Amino acid sequence: MRNIVHYLVVITMLLASVHARAAVEDYAITAGVEQFLWQEFDRSGSKLLDETGPRYFVAIEAEKRISRVWRYGFLAKLYSGQVDYDGERCDLLSSSCTQYSTDTDYDGWNMEVDFFQSLRQPGAAEGDSAWYLRYSLGYDSWRRNILGSGGYEEKYQSFYGRLGVDYHAAAGWRIQGGVKYPFNTIEDVGLTSLGFASDPTLKPGGDFSLYLAAQYRFHPNWGMGAFYDSFRFKKSGTERVYHPGLAAMFDVWQPESRQDIYGIKLEYHF
Repeated sequence: MRNIVHYLVVITMLLASVHARAAVEDYAITAGVEQFLWQEFDRSGSKLLDETGPRYFVAIEAEKRISRVWRYGFLAKLYSGQVDYDGERCDLLSSSCTQYSTDTDYDGWNMEVDFFQSLRQPGAAEGDSAWYLRYSLGYDSWRRNILGSGGYEEKYQSFYGRLGVDYHAAAGWRIQGGVKYPFNTIEDVGLTSLGFASDPTLKPGGDFSLYLAAQYRFHPNWGMGAFYDSFRFKKSGTERVYHPGLAAMFDVWQPESRQDIYGIKLEYHF
């Protein structure tokens, strides 16, 4: 991990998990790898860049039954990785762009609270298969550091919600799916490293995307899973920034952006 703050988050997560273990029914530490894809598009829909590569993560997951109808869940996740950047590098004076390849560092953390509403019929046994409606609120924060000549750093914060279904099979399978929506996203762009007078804050709009997950508990303490997750962001509003060295003002914005993640994980349940 490149950011010392993330070490502190890990320690906090572990201490909180030890304290919370006795208060939940199902508690697990998970680790895995995810194939990451980030794409940006201009106003005409043409692709400006993509970033692809693996990221690695550790997470804590916990659930508890509140009543016969309701369960709640908690997720805390820490992730990091370096991915390939394939896009453009633009000259500010001529406004011309050329193809450019480099690497991008990602570090981030994610917390989510879930509520599951049982659709189980009255009189059904607790061990039977069951459907749940899922309502979730989450927060995802990450650092995107584009390396190389002309590179800079962006910091994202996104508050989002999920709405979906969750199927618990008596044989140990669990399948989830639904829609995800980022209702408030803030992007801080570190342009002072490129000579600008200030670092603008952008607010990309949200759009709906999908998520899917499957898990299998093959042992009382062990399980494994695969998942797909995503974000969709609309183009942000425009901010004007001043470059003292060029004595000129420039308009900056975040293009339409798409994030897709395909991952696998191993779970240890206590």
